[in-house]
Amino acid sequence: MGRILVVEDDALLSKLYRTLIEKTGQEVIVANDGDQGFALARTHKPDLIVLDIMMPKMNGLQVLDALKKDPVTVNIPVMVLTGLSQVNQGKDVLARGASMYFDKSETDPKRVAEIVSEAVGKQVKVAVTEEVSVGRGQQGSGAEAKMTQAANKVK
Repeated sequence: MGRILVVEDDALLSKLYRTLIEKTGQEVIVANDGDQGFALARTHKPDLIVLDIMMPKMNGLQVLDALKKDPVTVNIPVMVLTGLSQVNQGKDVLARGASMYFDKSETDPKRVAEIVSEAVGKQVKVAVTEEVSVGRGQQGSGAEAKMTQAANKVK
């Protein structure tokens, strides 16, 4: 089971995402604005963050930038969801360090929950494999390089 942080200011959408993601077996924490989202990310260190762009206090781009500059949160994968369908926005959020980008109007919320669950499952598998390999003293071997490549694919 993974821990997911949903940062969404729309109460109806955050409740919907929470319910659907919890049905996949994940623990869900919800933040209602960017400031709260960044603080909860630092405190709870979730396995994945679902981040809206248009929010009060700190918008999603500001949160994403802060997450990727903070040593505590830099490696947490971020899935950006937005209602703004701008041609270059997807490229921009990926360049800023987001792992995935989806347009809310084009992505079924159930599919979002499935993608979140799949992404967290891959991360957990990589983390367990890495722990076992290090525990067996295989550091410096090809196994470590393969795990790093696998982890980078998840991000």
